Formats: sequence, C-alpha cells, structure tokens
Amino acid sequence: MEVCWDLESLHSLEDLGLDPDSRASWAEYRHKCGISWAVVYDGAKYNHFSAHNPVTQDTDTDAVLALVRMLELADTVYGFNTEGFDIFPVQAAIRRPLRIRRHVDLWPIIKSAIRDRDGGGWQWGKGQWTLGAIAARCFSEDKTTDGAMAPQLAKQGRLGELATYCEQDVRLVKLLVDHIRAHGSVLDPKGEPVAVTLPGVMDAPGRVSNSTC
Repeated sequence: MEVCWDLESLHSLEDLGLDPDSRASWAEYRHKCGISWAVVYDGAKYNHFSAHNPVTQDTDTDAVLALVRMLELADTVYGFNTEGFDIFPVQAAIRRPLRIRRHVDLWPIIKSAIRDRDGGGWQWGKGQWTLGAIAARCFSEDKTTDGAMAPQLAKQGRLGELATYCEQDVRLVKLLVDHIRAHGSVLDPKGEPVAVTLPGVMDAPGRVSNSTC
C-alpha cells in the first residue's frame, strides 16, 4: 500500500517563544510544535486523525498511535517536506523514531532536480516553490490558507476548517505525485519544465506505476 500524508502543528513559533527568523528556532520548533491534526490518504479514502483535544488540551494518544500504525504499515509514504518537518513532532509524541519502510519526500527531490538543472545555483524567491505554488503552476490547484493558521484554528476549536485544510494539503501531494508520474517534470515560476523522477517508481516520463496513491 502506498499513502500520502500531512500533519498540522498545534503550537506556533510565537507560542513557544521562538524567533521565526532564526534557522535554529525552526529546528527546535519541529520537535516542540505538537500535532493538532493529521491526514493520510490510502488510495481509497482520507483518514483523519484528531491528535489534540481542545477541551482538555491533552494529546490524543490513541489517534497518534493510529497515525503511526498507518504510516509504518505502508509500503511507501509520500509527503512534501515531511522528512524535513512532519516526522519530528510525531517522533516527539511517541518518543521513538518512525519506522517508515520507504519515505518519499517530494520537496528535497524537486529541490535537487532544480539545482541539477540550474548548475547548482538558486535564483528563486521565497514562496515560489511551496506546495501550493507548484500545484498552481502544474495543475491549477492551490491552497486556500496558510499552514501558519493551523495552531490558531486548533486553539479556537475550528476543527472542521483544520481538517479541511489538512486534507487539501494531502490531496495536493497526491495530485503532484500523479503529475510527476504522468509528465516526469514540474514547472518552474517561468513556466519551464524541471525534470523530476520519483526514486524506484518511474524510469522515464509517461511511465505510470500501479500505485494507489
């Protein structure tokens, strides 16, 4: 089974007294931000995990463990910056490493492809290679809000909005995986293609696997 996933934070940088302009703060934040919501798409449905109780302010341990089981049972797990961020609050919650069999994080793969094409340089401004920006260019889909809003939604008990936002992110990950499999590339901000290959999935543009994700 192949799945796509995403999670939303419980605490903001400001909640934790961390400087949003500091790289060290971001490294610390991913260990301390907590989990408000997570979604895993398994090829048939979007599985939602409400990891925080806004009434008791406690972590829903059963929900977190259910999320972990689904991720660790999957043959391949797809995400966007999930190796760089999302796995850390999960590991902090369960106090052990996540044992994902095969984790395909689209962001470092795309970033490496850009650098390879451009000779190692980086000419792009902030926000030009977010999941929403890539999705808007490649298949005319975009995010409706910013992930920074997730802690506020959780604290205000606006769980329906939080769930919808998280599911939307997972849907964009799925569509991006499908797009790369079909076209073998993503579009840069100038509309020019950047060749991208998902490791172990596709050897050439147009070759589509039988993945459920």
